[in-house]
Amino acid sequence: MVAREKRGQKPKLDWRLAVIWIVAVAVVCLISFAALRVYRYTEASITEQFNNEQLVLARSTANAIETLFQSLEVNLYILNALSPVQYLEESTYQARMNTTMSQLRRTPLEQIQRINAEGKVVAVVGREGLLSQEAGGETLLIDYLPQASLPQNRGKIYISSVIAPRTGELAGRQVVVMAFPTYEETAYLIHPVPTHNFAGLTAFVISLDRLAEKYVSPIKPGKTGYAWMVNSNGTVLSHPNKDFIGKDVFAVLKGRGPEVESGRLNTILREKMLKGAKGIDWYLWEEDETGKVKELAAFTPIHIGDDLWSIAVCTPYAEVTGLIKSSAYTLWILLGITIIAILSGAGLFTNRVRTEDKIREQAFQLAYQQKVEKELEQAKKFYESILESVVTGVWVADREGVTNYANKAMGIIAGIPAEKIAGTRVLEDFGEGVLEFFRSQYLKAKETLSPTYYDSVPMATLADKNSYQSGWLIPIVRDGHFDGMICTVEDVTERKRVEEELTKYRAHLEEMVEERTRQLEQKTTELEQANIRLQELDRLKSVFLASMSHELRTPLNSIIGFTGIILQGMSGEINQEQRKQLTMVKNSANHLLSLINDVLDVSKIEAGRVELSPEEMRLDDVVKEVADAFSLVASEKDLELVAEVPTGISLRSDKRRVKQVLMNLVSNAIKFTDRGSVKIAARVAEDRNLEIRVIDTGIGIKEEDINKLFLPFQQVGMPLTKNYEGTGLGLHLAKRLATFLGGGVSVKSEYGRGSEFILTIPL
Repeated sequence: MVAREKRGQKPKLDWRLAVIWIVAVAVVCLISFAALRVYRYTEASITEQFNNEQLVLARSTANAIETLFQSLEVNLYILNALSPVQYLEESTYQARMNTTMSQLRRTPLEQIQRINAEGKVVAVVGREGLLSQEAGGETLLIDYLPQASLPQNRGKIYISSVIAPRTGELAGRQVVVMAFPTYEETAYLIHPVPTHNFAGLTAFVISLDRLAEKYVSPIKPGKTGYAWMVNSNGTVLSHPNKDFIGKDVFAVLKGRGPEVESGRLNTILREKMLKGAKGIDWYLWEEDETGKVKELAAFTPIHIGDDLWSIAVCTPYAEVTGLIKSSAYTLWILLGITIIAILSGAGLFTNRVRTEDKIREQAFQLAYQQKVEKELEQAKKFYESILESVVTGVWVADREGVTNYANKAMGIIAGIPAEKIAGTRVLEDFGEGVLEFFRSQYLKAKETLSPTYYDSVPMATLADKNSYQSGWLIPIVRDGHFDGMICTVEDVTERKRVEEELTKYRAHLEEMVEERTRQLEQKTTELEQANIRLQELDRLKSVFLASMSHELRTPLNSIIGFTGIILQGMSGEINQEQRKQLTMVKNSANHLLSLINDVLDVSKIEAGRVELSPEEMRLDDVVKEVADAFSLVASEKDLELVAEVPTGISLRSDKRRVKQVLMNLVSNAIKFTDRGSVKIAARVAEDRNLEIRVIDTGIGIKEEDINKLFLPFQQVGMPLTKNYEGTGLGLHLAKRLATFLGGGVSVKSEYGRGSEFILTIPL
């Protein structure tokens, strides 16, 4: 009876087990939720911190590239200001270019080119020294050359977009050209008065592959991180995948799936990087064996002259979160064990299970905490190894302003060991000036929660009392609240010194230019006054000679006339010696009269007192008269004088002057021809002008003497063994008279074989 009653009763512990199960499930849920929250918070914090450190690395590289280009600008400005380079003094300007290249050989500078005003590359200096002009290839700046000569571009540095030369030593490579318009504006021993003429360009050709090799390729955050660079046009300047370089970045994205082609990376490029923004973000890239790869990216602009580049530092998201996931796997395993233990204990034990579960839970929490601390310590060392390798100083402070980390570069800049900086409050050991500056900037960034950039701030550090620093103050923000600060410090003392020297040099150049300009203006005024006096004297001379025509000719005509009478025997018989002497007197008088006539004609032309009397005439009649006048002289020298003029050609001009020009040309031809012939030919040219040619087989004229041929009182090409009589005014007078007749005189000649003079006059 009692046994049946006992068998009919329910166990007394059923409700307790139910409570244990409910509590166990609740504990499991709470632990799982807390673990998930810890994992997500840790993941977000570490990825954000990693990306901020990537941003510091990107900004440091951008500063280094900007400083490089500023240094190259200074060196190009100094080279371009050298007189031998401006005037292309062959003995020295190439040596100056070579010296500049040797000083910059550690930079990505590939070539220095000097381009003249016509766009021709006249000198090329490479990394190994002077190269041939062909090594420079085609003129890379042929499109910019017309703009360079404009006054508004004088003194302005020009930086090209990416260029891929087709010829020369750099064919097939990607380059950027930095150029400076060159003017002949510096006084020089050989050129004491500058011409201020545009003389072309002096250019630096910068290799993008060397630039990437020196500044971009070494950036490798983590195990597989990398950096890449684009310009404002979207052209890829640097990338680990060499096939991308030189291509449009959006063309690279095309065909890689919608998540890449039109996804987050496309938006980052269009709305941020190509517009000069800086920041951190993520995007999806090409697939691997697990699918699309998520990458963390930090990007910042690079200011290259008026152009804008952008550099991005990227690391796969999985690599950054790998340590966290490792901890998470351990967490879930321990959590599973705990759940099994709790559930098993709930079915088997009552009060004793609670104690054992608490022990296991505490053991799990302790193990998890130790594991996370170990992983975080490894991550910290990993990040610190990256920061220790950069040349930019970096220090990190907490929300109270206490510095808890500083890299080696920071210690070098500060002049104290980096480990001694840690624990200070906002770099208080640096000095009062530095302290006040960073305090104010620290408070500003803490209040605005936005990055602050400072540039060329004077700081008296322990390492250098006269140093200048630039860098960023980047707030660490967690859940919208200030949680610390990352600060970069870059020593720009050398850049500041170069800028100050350049400013002084520019001021000195301006003073020199002003002084030279003043001297030039003074000399110009003096020359203008002297020129006015000379013009007045020349005018008075011409007026005097023109007005003295009658007074000079009358006595000579009398001498010639009376001498002729005596020679004819009209005054009585004379002996042979007397005849010889009188003949010499008559010839000298005729020569003097010819000289006076030429001088008077030139004077009349210069004084504007030549009067023309146009009339109708037949060309063959005029040529016949000229030929008849010189037939006797030609026969005395055994020369053949030929006239080949078509009949029926008429013209309207001043007959006396036309005849005078022809006689001067024929006289000149006979004078300088010892054997052969002198020919007079004529034709009507296609432009309806009359061409009269005087062709001789005389001594000819050297090419270098052609320009002096029509100058007054000049006789060119005369052999040293023979003396030709003449005033040196005949050809000058002929050309001036031909101009008055509306035409001109030109010449063709071959030295040693003869000459051809062409008189052109309108019909």
